[in-house]
Amino acid sequence: MARIEGNPAYIPAKDFVPKIERCLKLLRSKAGAYSTWFDAYALKIRAAARSGANFDDKAIDIAKPTFDASYTWLASVIIHETIHFWQYRSGKYQAGQVAESEANRYQLGVLQLLGAPKSEITY
Repeated sequence: MARIEGNPAYIPAKDFVPKIERCLKLLRSKAGAYSTWFDAYALKIRAAARSGANFDDKAIDIAKPTFDASYTWLASVIIHETIHFWQYRSGKYQAGQVAESEANRYQLGVLQLLGAPKSEITY
């Protein structure tokens, strides 16, 4: 199970933990293969100033604007950042457009599996 850490400076744990848990449950129920991939990396998810993959800390950082999005969008972001860990650990990570394009493709697939609104799928 993922370690989920709120941070009072960004998003308190009382708000952060339940929403992230719901997103992970959504991934498990509707996008199982992606959820398994996330689980395999044993990452923590934490509230932070900026969203992104923090390779040194083995953490997916989630900023307030990302957190405030829908459950489907937030769940897809978790997988987007997981893709960056896969890229990094497999020696294929190239910061910038190459890495983002690939992660965006996976994120789109997750959004479709989750039944996200069209506005998120076309974003």
